[in-house]
Amino acid sequence: MSGPHDIFICHDHASAASVKRLTAALASRGVSSFAYEAGSGSDLQPKLATSKCFLVWGSEGFFQSRGCQTHLVMASLAGARETQNLASRILVVNAQTGLKHIYPLHLRSLIIAAAPGQEGAPDYTGLAELLHQHCAPLNGTLGGLYPIEHAVWTEPYDKVLHPPLHFAGRERELWDIHAALTRTQPHKTGFAIDRCAVVSGASGLGKSCLAREYAFRFGPAYPGGIFRLSASEAQAAARLRDLAQNPSLQPQLLALLKQRCPDTTCRNDSPLSTVQAELRSHLAEQPHPYLWIVDDLPDGINGPVLRQWLAPTAEGRNLLITRSQGYD
Repeated sequence: MSGPHDIFICHDHASAASVKRLTAALASRGVSSFAYEAGSGSDLQPKLATSKCFLVWGSEGFFQSRGCQTHLVMASLAGARETQNLASRILVVNAQTGLKHIYPLHLRSLIIAAAPGQEGAPDYTGLAELLHQHCAPLNGTLGGLYPIEHAVWTEPYDKVLHPPLHFAGRERELWDIHAALTRTQPHKTGFAIDRCAVVSGASGLGKSCLAREYAFRFGPAYPGGIFRLSASEAQAAARLRDLAQNPSLQPQLLALLKQRCPDTTCRNDSPLSTVQAELRSHLAEQPHPYLWIVDDLPDGINGPVLRQWLAPTAEGRNLLITRSQGYD
């Protein structure tokens, strides 16, 4: 069927036979479903957008699959914008015993049943009925809820249009980064958003690749854009004059500003404070969350300099990549 569909079922290769039996049981109840076997790629299946509900066939292979995780993120970002329906757009069928394989943790509260064949689980007919009852009241589709604006990854001297070609593992770390950048915490005036996450580790572990994968996979959560600076030449400031110049930062901010505002009056010799102020003013014109990545941050950068490298406005979510353990 071409769609629209009631349920989009995402699964790994090992679960194909079980999911096929479920789709047959759903069809017998008049429930339209589309089963998608996701692999190691990151391309989205278009029929996800025409579906009302996303079903995780929760095997360990699902949570280790880049393709499955990419589709889960898309459904999660869409479901987070739900305002009309109380029922979740995401459901989980636990295909294995225990819960350790299911991550992020909030998915454990979305388990509708264990997979048929497990102790206490419904058969395929009963599972199809449970899914039918859940999805019947839902209106609209995941594609209709998905954020439309999606800026590409922007570096001072280039735009990166594609995610990493090869990426494996680290799925839990991606969810941890997203939770750190978007969670709310109690504050005396209400709730404040934690706007900074640090990824640290030795050279060669794939920290920069992890940041790039996160930027593309969760990019629609940042309609204000995705920006990356290289802090590999950053230095601590011993004098106020050093702080005012920051020669490793000023050219990068100026290049970003010229990409965003080609008619800017700032030049190569413009003071850092002038470039910062104009970039800050431009970003404030469109007050949407944006991702601000500071890569290769060296050890020993003191507080005043570090603050210069952070996002210029309050809507920025800072992701710091460093070998140092000193910024945690």
